[in-house]
Amino acid sequence: MDRGVAALRGIRDRVVGSDPGLNRLRMALSAALAMATTLGIEYLYATATHAGPQGTLIAMLLGTVMAMMGSMALSGTGVWPKVRTAVFFPPAIGIGMLAGVAVAGRTDLMLCVFVAVMFVAVFVRRFGMAFFFYGFMIWMGYFFAAFLGAKLSMLPALLSAVGVATGWVLLLSLTVLRTNPRRTLRRVREAFGARARAVARASAELLAADPRRHARLRRRLHARQLRLSEAALMIEGWSAEPGALPVGWSGPALRRRLLEAHLAIDALAAAAETLAEDGGELLPAAARIAGHLGRREYGAVEYVARPLLEPRTGTAAPGTGRWPAHHLAAAAVEYVTLAGTATAPPPYDDITDEAYDPVVTLAQGNLPGSAAVASDVAARGSHWNPLSRLTLTTRQAIQVAVAGSLAILAGRELSQARYYWAVLAAFIAFAGTATRSETSIKAVNRVVGTLVGLGAGIGLAHLTAGHTAWVLVVIVTSMSLGFYLVNVSYACMIFFVTIMVSQLYSVLHEFSAGLLLLRLEETALGAATPPCRGCWWGV
Repeated sequence: MDRGVAALRGIRDRVVGSDPGLNRLRMALSAALAMATTLGIEYLYATATHAGPQGTLIAMLLGTVMAMMGSMALSGTGVWPKVRTAVFFPPAIGIGMLAGVAVAGRTDLMLCVFVAVMFVAVFVRRFGMAFFFYGFMIWMGYFFAAFLGAKLSMLPALLSAVGVATGWVLLLSLTVLRTNPRRTLRRVREAFGARARAVARASAELLAADPRRHARLRRRLHARQLRLSEAALMIEGWSAEPGALPVGWSGPALRRRLLEAHLAIDALAAAAETLAEDGGELLPAAARIAGHLGRREYGAVEYVARPLLEPRTGTAAPGTGRWPAHHLAAAAVEYVTLAGTATAPPPYDDITDEAYDPVVTLAQGNLPGSAAVASDVAARGSHWNPLSRLTLTTRQAIQVAVAGSLAILAGRELSQARYYWAVLAAFIAFAGTATRSETSIKAVNRVVGTLVGLGAGIGLAHLTAGHTAWVLVVIVTSMSLGFYLVNVSYACMIFFVTIMVSQLYSVLHEFSAGLLLLRLEETALGAATPPCRGCWWGV
């Protein structure tokens, strides 16, 4: 095969395999389009209703927040589930705003209710994924109203801006941003193939490497096998979406075909490890087979594998590596055979799509993470503390309330005006996490992302100062890149959020390097409180 073609195929495999179903890219583009267009819609709405400069800015900020959360909450494939979810956006944020209006101007009461709102926002997550966003909206509504000092007379205008953003994001999610499940499933299957070939390439590298590098290359091989398993689970989840399966396929049939391919690649990797450890004269031939498979040169795989598959009499001589090489060749040929018929439904007469139950339910097109199973794991300390026997969401709600209280106390010692950054860091640390280690890592990443983002934020704020159009471009671009990288690195997400915050304060004429440094200090204080959750009630 031409080296240029092989290189292009390798690049395509890496791109496709890095983002199964292009889910991260779709999320980033959806968020960018939703936020950018909502900014324009809210500006036109505020102008038409003569909201004034401050009212226009508030409407645009509130609409952008709603667009950001709505683009994530409405990322499914069903029409009516999206409608049912979106209908409760305004009531959720309205509840928070009403609570914020009730305590505006009374600092001590506002802080007490702030902690209560954080408890409720986490507690309601027990009712499903939609309530994850409802809880966040309740918290955000309270934050907007309380810290803006909103009056009851302002609520209709604020809720109107929320309603406009909700309607627009719902319309986008049902039209231009609607996910095509069949196309997505096809892309995830392509990612599975790309990751399978990555396992083959890692096997070839292991077979061809010096023994002193074997330990590191084995770790790389195992990591790529894990990524292959993730892609397989995503196929399992997407295959349950209505209209996702190709014509003529059933869920169980796709599952069996997927299992056969997965087992073939795992067998190839296991044989490569054994052969690399034992050595033998057939090791170079096995490395070529794995290399051809990794480069998608399927004809060459069968040609090189044929001699290793020919039956031989007698016992293999010690040190030849005949049997591991034979197993590797057989696994490679089996995978090539399956890949050649990947688009044709398998002739399994005993398989129907009755009672098909996927082993995993996806969350926003991705694997659900530890939160999906953590509720079934008993918390520590159950023998001495009855609070550890509460449900996961209740424990987390109590923990976030305690963390928020500590963040308020510490944050106010640093700044009486900006302590909410510490509270935000504490609250966000509990979003999407279910274990102490996850929360701690997320908290540390938030501080690191903020620290690294300071320099970029300050530099870009000076470049875009006075140019509103460029400010908006940087804000939308930053959030899009943040969404694209959030599942890769939370620190990268916060890096771009810090840039976005710098631009917002530039628009509000409050930007300064000292302000961003204060944000870093408050964030560090807030991030320091959630990792202590392991000391609370043995969780």
